[in-house]
Amino acid sequence: MKKTFSCFIPLALAAIVCGAFFPRSVKVSADNPAKAVTETVTDGLTYRKFEYEDNGKQTLFYGEYNPSADNAGYEFVIHNVKDDAGKIVRTTVSDIAADYTKKTGKKVKLAVNGDYFDLSSGQNMESLVMDGVVYTIGSFATKHCLGFDNNGKAVIGRMTQVSPYVEVQTATSLAYYPVFAINRPPEEGKLSVYTTANNVSLAACGKYKFKTSDPNVLQFPTAAVSSRMVEGSVTDDKPLTLNTGEFAVVIKGENEISEFFYKNVTYGTNIRLVNKPDGAYKDMPWVIGGYSVLVDNGVVNTDVHSDNAGSVWGTPRTFIGVKEDGTMFLSVLDGRQAPYSTGCSVKREAELAAYFGAKYALELDGGGSSAFLADLSDGEGLKLRNKPSDGAERKVSNAVLLAEKQIDQGGNAGGDNAPSPDKTPDDAATTQSGCKGAASGLTGIVAAICLVAAEIIRKRNGGKI
Repeated sequence: MKKTFSCFIPLALAAIVCGAFFPRSVKVSADNPAKAVTETVTDGLTYRKFEYEDNGKQTLFYGEYNPSADNAGYEFVIHNVKDDAGKIVRTTVSDIAADYTKKTGKKVKLAVNGDYFDLSSGQNMESLVMDGVVYTIGSFATKHCLGFDNNGKAVIGRMTQVSPYVEVQTATSLAYYPVFAINRPPEEGKLSVYTTANNVSLAACGKYKFKTSDPNVLQFPTAAVSSRMVEGSVTDDKPLTLNTGEFAVVIKGENEISEFFYKNVTYGTNIRLVNKPDGAYKDMPWVIGGYSVLVDNGVVNTDVHSDNAGSVWGTPRTFIGVKEDGTMFLSVLDGRQAPYSTGCSVKREAELAAYFGAKYALELDGGGSSAFLADLSDGEGLKLRNKPSDGAERKVSNAVLLAEKQIDQGGNAGGDNAPSPDKTPDDAATTQSGCKGAASGLTGIVAAICLVAAEIIRKRNGGKI
């Protein structure tokens, strides 16, 4: 009798939960897709596949991870592939992820396509920041970008302000120093860059010449190598003259910056002239471009673009979101493939991003570019999970990846003098209890039901359980 009763309890609970939270009258739609979810959790990554009805059958792929959590082993990054000349190479998201792993040795857990791009050149259309360095600044007033730091902070809109820096590559790190002026003498304790000079008088300054093959030195980033041949002194009064293919870094006075250059910049040292984000995007190491802002500070944008298939219902969509607690998600809705998956408009895409709890969300490139890859620890590795409407992965400009985090060895990856991004996460952090907390004490089947029930309750109650 006891054995029969113990088996009855979880079955009864399951029946109660199912009856309470999953009545047959509930329609599976864009407003309530959770009932159709298939979920896998691996290494902290939550993967879900949704199949629901919303003006036709829809198939949506979703992955979320909190890189700001104390035990987070992964972080979101942006990557593209370049040839030996530094030109962007259009390639598939699979190849972009493989290139990232090859270059860094880090495993990629999740990946989607990124920004819109020029079909002929492969150049991304909007702003792009990778590892804190600005590669492009968007020029289209109708397009936008999302910046994130993997520590709970994010900003969305248009990146319009940048500041120039000199990046010095040492044996152990990268150091960044702000540029005070271009082709003007620096003030005491500051640094200037000269791209042209003919016997320019610069007293009590450290002067370092660099050779570059970049035709336009001021079109950052500009790569160069030190041509310093003699030890010299920290500062001198010699005039500065530059030859074709050279620029110089000049530091005024004996100070921390001039001492660093004197000790670390020798023949063959690699440096770059770069821009770093400023203004609202200051200290954002990653910025990805897209089209419409979908959600801004928790508010759904109803004024999304209608051009470029924005209002066309049956279109594949890719979007990225950041939640209040720092959790980030990537999602792809397949389209143009009825009856498998119809696709939707950008307006519905914004509603979906809000449904998933986005505080900020951005529309990425969609259509045939939409690709969703995930490593579900099922022995298949990083695998294409969706069905691109082109029939195969399209070659794109860049991708957003969830990759293994750099191991902190106790040092500053940007050098002792590098500006450090604010590591403080948002004060507002959310926790969930209720069914999710109670589920741990139930059997597996009831726990799973409670988890899904909690998700539906949270959405019905404005994000609260």
